[in-house]
Amino acid sequence: MKILLVMLIFMAIRQMRPLETYYPVIWPDGWGYLLPALRWMNDGALETIYSRTFGYPLFLTVVLQVTKSFLMLGIVQKALNVLGGLLILSVMADIIRVNSSGKIKLVSSWLFVLGFIWLYLGSPTIVWYEHFIQPEAIAPFIMALFIYFSWLAARKLIRGESFILPVFLLALISVAAYFHKPNWGFAVMSPIILFLLLKAAYNAKLINPVAVYLLLLALLFAPLLLWQKYLSRHDPAAVTFTPTTLFTWHLGGIKGLLEDDLKAEHPPFDRALIKSVNDMIERQSEMDRSRKIWYPSLGYNPDELYYSPSGYAAVARLNKLTPQGQKAFFMHYYYRYVLTSPGTYLNKILGQLAIYYRWNPRLYRVDGYNEFGDVKAVLQAAGGNISRNEDALPFLREYLKALRQKIDGQAIFTLQVSPLKKAVYGALRIIYYPLMLAVLGVYCLLAYFKRKKGVDISSAGLLLTVMSLTCFGAAFLADLTVAAVHSLDVGRYFDYHYTLTLASQWLALSALVWSLTDWVRLRKIRGPINPATNQVSVN
Repeated sequence: MKILLVMLIFMAIRQMRPLETYYPVIWPDGWGYLLPALRWMNDGALETIYSRTFGYPLFLTVVLQVTKSFLMLGIVQKALNVLGGLLILSVMADIIRVNSSGKIKLVSSWLFVLGFIWLYLGSPTIVWYEHFIQPEAIAPFIMALFIYFSWLAARKLIRGESFILPVFLLALISVAAYFHKPNWGFAVMSPIILFLLLKAAYNAKLINPVAVYLLLLALLFAPLLLWQKYLSRHDPAAVTFTPTTLFTWHLGGIKGLLEDDLKAEHPPFDRALIKSVNDMIERQSEMDRSRKIWYPSLGYNPDELYYSPSGYAAVARLNKLTPQGQKAFFMHYYYRYVLTSPGTYLNKILGQLAIYYRWNPRLYRVDGYNEFGDVKAVLQAAGGNISRNEDALPFLREYLKALRQKIDGQAIFTLQVSPLKKAVYGALRIIYYPLMLAVLGVYCLLAYFKRKKGVDISSAGLLLTVMSLTCFGAAFLADLTVAAVHSLDVGRYFDYHYTLTLASQWLALSALVWSLTDWVRLRKIRGPINPATNQVSVN
């Protein structure tokens, strides 16, 4: 049976992954990850740029240093994502194997395993991103490790065994996810959801795993944060990026403060500086009226303010602002906005969450995928850093040669989604909220009977609900981070946790089937009542 399952998995991989070999495509902002890796390999200069974290550049450095090939980089990214899918399958198998008696459970187990293989390994979102030089390329693997380590910790806690190692691994992958892409942010606290759920269901000791996790999180986070600061020591964007982002993506509430200060007798900053920023914003707003709004939830194009030469860069030059001066200006207005208009601030966050968490949520992208290469823009984004690295690294020269052979506007990589898969993903989107509410209700019932009634039911259904709700909570906290700082109009910000979304739904469906079969069994079996405990025992 196991051999058959392995054969099916590899057949699925062959059918669901494009067989052609592609050079991974690089977007203009992808150089923020690739250039540090090239410099690390070329002259050993350990520095990050554009306020990027070190996680993905470090991954690129290791893979390219070992393989000396961008083709192999694409293959490694594919292989890691396949491995991630197998890790999640192992979690499902470990949960259900403890009690798989009965035809319904046996058949449903196989159906859910095969269904997950089909949806995960053939996911257009996962396959699409693994063809790019972007952190999202290996995010499914990182999320799969989070699920796997969560299950290891849960199993140890339930058995009353030492949980230090799995909780350490859980803290480690949470920190790694943050430094891989900071939009993991608040989600570093999501393992506490797992501990709370286990506490309610199994009366497991809560204070120990929570305290250990928070301690390990702090011990791991602090030195890596210091190292990140060291790596960005020559990067002015490391000082200005977050303050400028907070100011720009909350501009709807901050603009009024600028106008108030222009009228004030004693403004907090030089009046000329405030006027320069306000005038620049109004110019960009006027231009927005005649062009496409890339952030419809905001009603303006914040990227134009941030990246346009006539945006903040022009204001900084005009007013001779240092990076620290920019930080002080932007953070002053951001804090004032939060403190004086908390309702508006909260409304902005809720509005961003609504982009994703609506009745028909944007869980899965099912349209055809096409990447049309503006090769000149991609090469220009590398600035003057590319020629020196190209001369020193032959495999980079090979990659750039292949890139330059592409014609601007030509589709570099395309991916079509089958009608059947579109239908399945569409159905999963529709049932998302009913399914999450149902699995939450099932968890409450199972936890109640487990603790209060002493009914010795199968733990598989309960554990599946725990893992499903943990995945859902982690994804929500990641989205909350983006909503508070940036915008969920950017699809790749929630594509990052695609694995968690799919796993939460698939584990929930499995939990409902297993819980239903247990309920039927409980209706049929009337075990004897133990006079000492007045509890029913069901085997």
